[in-house]
Order: sequence, then C-alpha cells, then structure tokens
Amino acid sequence: SEVGDLLADLRGAPGPRGRMRLAYRGERPEDRDVRGVLWGRCGQAPRDEHGVPMGEPVWRMAHPARQRQAMQYGLCHVCARPARTAEGLLFLAGRDEYGPAGAGIITCQPPVCPPHAPVAAELWPYLAGEPAVFLAASCPLYGVLGTPYVYDAGELQALAPPQGPVAYRDPGLNLGWLLASQLARQLRAVQRIGLSDVRDLRPAPRSDSSAPPGWS
Repeated sequence: SEVGDLLADLRGAPGPRGRMRLAYRGERPEDRDVRGVLWGRCGQAPRDEHGVPMGEPVWRMAHPARQRQAMQYGLCHVCARPARTAEGLLFLAGRDEYGPAGAGIITCQPPVCPPHAPVAAELWPYLAGEPAVFLAASCPLYGVLGTPYVYDAGELQALAPPQGPVAYRDPGLNLGWLLASQLARQLRAVQRIGLSDVRDLRPAPRSDSSAPPGWS
C-alpha cells in the first residue's frame, strides 16, 4: 500500500517570489522541507499495535517521509527513537558508500542507536554484514536525493536523477524543479570505530533542544 503519487498530481506553480517551480495539486505545508524543496508523497502501510508498519520491507526503496523524519530529527532507523550518544551520532555505511575519512562524508542513511547497530548490520542487505561505522560529532544538512523535472513540449517530464545527493547550495541544478526522496547530511568531526565499540558509547544527556549541536 506504500505507493507514490502519480505524475498527474504534479504541476508548475509560482513560488513565494513569483518564480515557477514544481508543486503538487492541493499542496500541503508538509510537502516541502525546511529549504522549500518539494518531497515525493507516498502512502503509509497499516501499522500493528506497536505502531510499526506492517509488511515486507523493500530494502532499496526508503520511504520518503520516514527517511526524512529520521534524518531531520536524528532518529534511529531501526527503532525510530533518538539515536544521539554523548560522543555524537552513529552512521553505518556499506563499502562503496563513503569517501575518505576527514573529507566530509555525505550520507542518506539515517543514524542508528548503539543497541541497534548490530541489528542493522545483520539485517540491512546493503551493509553486507561488514559496515563501516562512523561516529560524527557534527552532521549538518547537506541536500537531497531526488528526481529533477522540466517542461518539454508542454508536458512535465522527469529527467535522469543525479548520481548522488544534490547540495542545497548547488548552483548547477534548480532545486525548485526537484522532487526529493531522501535527505542527506554531511558528517564532520568523524571517527571510524569498530562495530564492537558501539556498546561503550554513553547515551546523550537529556536536553530541551530538539536537535543536537551541528544538526541544523
């Protein structure tokens, strides 16, 4: 039951400054992120008595709303609870999904809490059981992964998606015509640790703030 809205639901519409941009018919405030980028709509599966979506996971297709929520608020992508530790946030990556340490790692994979890091490594196929484990003290918003659109011959047409996440400040792509599907963050002040080391990480102290330092 988790299917995306049809192309017919999209249109071009004037933005806040009068510039045309991609929009939904009957658009809602939650359809756009904090930077004004339009996000793909997708249905939600029925949930069990614990609030967990029912059905078999489609591993290579992250749900846009749940991925965005986990990345926006630093929630563990296994249990959906705050993933913060006193030393930073944990991110797991497959062998080909990260750059050299210290160069600024860009990821669309939400963080994971220490108790569920081994669970994620075992269950998520893309990790192949041997993930790289990064502990990031800072991870600001970077951009989005999505599909660009243009008007061609009077019709809205999808273009080939970029190879990776597009930076919010990227001048080479008009983000007003991008339909986002995943939120990306840049990991900074990163340590590479072993999967067995996550058990020693201390929970983050409680705070009134909804986001940790370096998370905006």
